[in-house]
Amino acid sequence: MTAARDNMAKDFGWESTTSQSGKAGAFTTMTQDQGTKLEGLFTSVQGHVSTIDDTVKDISMIMGKAIDALSKIVENTAYCKYLEQMAADISELKRDGFKMK
Repeated sequence: MTAARDNMAKDFGWESTTSQSGKAGAFTTMTQDQGTKLEGLFTSVQGHVSTIDDTVKDISMIMGKAIDALSKIVENTAYCKYLEQMAADISELKRDGFKMK
């Protein structure tokens, strides 16, 4: 597999490096105290992410209910388009009056 990888790298012109370095200010060594602090920070972040996830789920559920309510409003007021024609007919009656045959 390693040989196949190396051949692919050669075919595609990929360069491979075997060394890595951290960014400026990165830890090159870590003390127990620093590790404990980082662990605490990660635990705090994990709690916040969990809270955000729960909040997003709640918002999603509320938005779903709002969409359902709006859909029902649209469905139940769709007949209002007939009111426009009725208003036009009433205006015509006011303008022209009743015609008897």
